[in-house]
Amino acid sequence: MDGRPLPANLSLEPLTAAHREGLAALWGDERVIRYTAIASPCGAAETEARLAQYLTAQAALPRPTVFAVTLDGRFCGAAGCLKTERENTFGLFYQLLPEVWGRGIGMLSARMALAALLRQRPQALVLADAAVENPASVRILKRLGFERTGVRRERGMEVCGFQLAPDGGLRA
Repeated sequence: MDGRPLPANLSLEPLTAAHREGLAALWGDERVIRYTAIASPCGAAETEARLAQYLTAQAALPRPTVFAVTLDGRFCGAAGCLKTERENTFGLFYQLLPEVWGRGIGMLSARMALAALLRQRPQALVLADAAVENPASVRILKRLGFERTGVRRERGMEVCGFQLAPDGGLRA
């Protein structure tokens, strides 16, 4: 962080089709997807397909676990906990537009998304990944109370797996 105060005007709102344009900018930016599971920048069709997957998965849950991140009411990213195939297991993610990097928004977004999940599913197992080359994400996960479970090679980079065990407790 650069010493600026954390933004009080940051919020999460359930992800909807209305966020399509912001998601296209997010998932179409090579800098954003560099350390994600997205192999290459998304065009319109890929953005639409990815959004449809997220919305379908969310429809099966009683309350949203995937959100648009807004700052001053404007889209600046996405964060949430996607349901995995394993019972009561979710994968935490957060992706932000480059213009808001370095301001603590990643940490706040991840914390808010994780807290939203744990309010409705306190016993959930939450997993996360972070590229070794992305120390900011590794720090965020550790600060949230995640523990490293291993390292694997994926898409030409080393990726650390992390886990927040049930009752592991969300940290500040």
